[in-house]
Amino acid sequence: MHKHIQKYTTVLIVILTLPFLLFGQQQKPNIVWITIEDTSPDFIGCYGNTQVKTPNIDALAAEGIRFTNAFSTNVVCSPSRHTIITGVRTVEDGCGNHRSSFKIPGYVRGFTSYLKNAGYFTTNNQKTDYNIADSKSFIANNWSLQGGKADFTRRENKSQPFFSVFNFNESHQSRTVGNTKDWYEKNILNQLAPDEIIQSDGLEVPPFYKNNDNNRRNIARLYNALQVTDKKVGSIIQLIKNAGEWENTIVFFFSDHGQGMPRFKTNSSRLGAQVPMVVRIPEKFKHLFNLKAGSSFDELVTFEDLAPTMISIAANQKKPDYMKGRVFMGDKKEITDNVFWCSRDNTDEVIDMARTVIKGDYVYTRIYYPHLPVLQQQAYYNRSDMLVEMRADFKEHTLDSLQASIFMPRSAEYLFNRKTDRWETVNLVNDKRYTSVLHEMRNLLKEKQVKYADLGFVPETVLAQINRDQILLTWKQKNYDVNKYRNVADMVGRGKLYLRQQMKLLNDKDSLLRYWAVVGLRNQKTNDLDIVMLQKAFASEKSDFVKVEMAELLYHHFKNEQYLHWLAGIIATSDNAYIVRQAAMKLANNDNLPEAVVQKIKEVREAVIAKHKGDVNYPIRAALGTVVKLKMEDDAG
Repeated sequence: MHKHIQKYTTVLIVILTLPFLLFGQQQKPNIVWITIEDTSPDFIGCYGNTQVKTPNIDALAAEGIRFTNAFSTNVVCSPSRHTIITGVRTVEDGCGNHRSSFKIPGYVRGFTSYLKNAGYFTTNNQKTDYNIADSKSFIANNWSLQGGKADFTRRENKSQPFFSVFNFNESHQSRTVGNTKDWYEKNILNQLAPDEIIQSDGLEVPPFYKNNDNNRRNIARLYNALQVTDKKVGSIIQLIKNAGEWENTIVFFFSDHGQGMPRFKTNSSRLGAQVPMVVRIPEKFKHLFNLKAGSSFDELVTFEDLAPTMISIAANQKKPDYMKGRVFMGDKKEITDNVFWCSRDNTDEVIDMARTVIKGDYVYTRIYYPHLPVLQQQAYYNRSDMLVEMRADFKEHTLDSLQASIFMPRSAEYLFNRKTDRWETVNLVNDKRYTSVLHEMRNLLKEKQVKYADLGFVPETVLAQINRDQILLTWKQKNYDVNKYRNVADMVGRGKLYLRQQMKLLNDKDSLLRYWAVVGLRNQKTNDLDIVMLQKAFASEKSDFVKVEMAELLYHHFKNEQYLHWLAGIIATSDNAYIVRQAAMKLANNDNLPEAVVQKIKEVREAVIAKHKGDVNYPIRAALGTVVKLKMEDDAG
């Protein structure tokens, strides 16, 4: 009798609790990310731009929340996407150089693998670009479906919660300023009705571009590409509604970094890092983010925060210990210090390093190669009509000082007021009224770099060498003193005060210290340098990545062409692809190469390209192509 009572009691409990179990399952939110490329908030309607037409994005903002301080952690796509999927900044794990493929530890997982393990159907349509080694297995572990046909409608169990990403590239730099006029007309304008096409007349042009017909046409081209993008956004919204999932689905809309135009993308600044971000939350999930529809959210949110937030609100799990970002939604929401920082490292053939900190109204940027301009010679940029004209205007001296600055050596530091100086035109570094602000921002950057043990101070060739046998994130824990290298790199561009220390460091046993000493000396005045000591240091230098920098230094300051010939020689003979790229860029950034040097590169170019495969093949082809004046058509950016 007791057994029968126990049996019926158990059945009754199951019957009574089943609806609650099902209800609990149904309360897992579906999540859709609509991601676009190369777009700053300055060019979206709901962020105040009245010249563009983005009705679907604007409607999403009217129903949702508009983020006013959303930022990418990097200023080009692959390192940005690396941080999005892993929740780890590239300054921390060494994956900051665009289109590299370095190893990461096994414990660093894509956040969607946590969702997948928690019962989510995960789809990605379709860009990955995660900037890691063994990307195939990484992708397989993260996505239930991946590719051009991957979306939530293909799940067999229609009650299964889903996380789906849709990425659109219609706003990518190649579409807005890169590809030919014929391509643009066929692939962008043909998707718009005649009355939808934005004409160039009267369009506002940022002041660092000449306000002329060509640049207004490029702004119009940008707006028309965004209009096509907006239609794509609308198609995904309709897909969700047609599936009957609109009130069950949280929708995120954002870009991967700033605008794909000169002085935005790849430029470490507010312009390069700030992104539009809109989140629409159905009524049943308002407890996750209880703001009124159409409101704005002013707290800082970065790409480092996306992974821990998704793990929290979808998988209902604590973020992994290796993630330093914060949860910005839900009952586990964490506070923010409202201090943002981002990184700029190598992109294609271009070698560069800059770091930016934003707090309140102020944007501070530290440039570690100030002798190089914002726009170095870069084949991918140089193919655009916009940049061709800008470079021609620069040579003809028809640009004003702000417009010309894009092609000139930079300051070592920049400080802008983003509230009063939207386009970052007035550098406040030397304005004594902002001395305290400058010191605060310098200290904030140092705190961030030390906290993350910023690997940007290690040249890519050294990172690649370590990566052959070890994992960078593991190696650095025992072998990397970030303060030691940061302190020497911080001498760069600070004048004669550090000249004696830089000269002394040329004899240091540590090649990384010698490297940053040479970069510092490159930024000293010629009359302050001892050519004899520098020539002796060059002759005795054993590390090629240091010697390449020294060769360019000696040529720049003392105009001895033998060092250009030495660079051409190492391009022809080195087995190290990173050294070849480094040397090739020294030549590519020189507009007045001797014909004999150019001829040497013409002779060896094809053999050098054939010799070096892998990640650095395109950068080598691009840099050598610039030296011999070849136009590159590869869609690499």
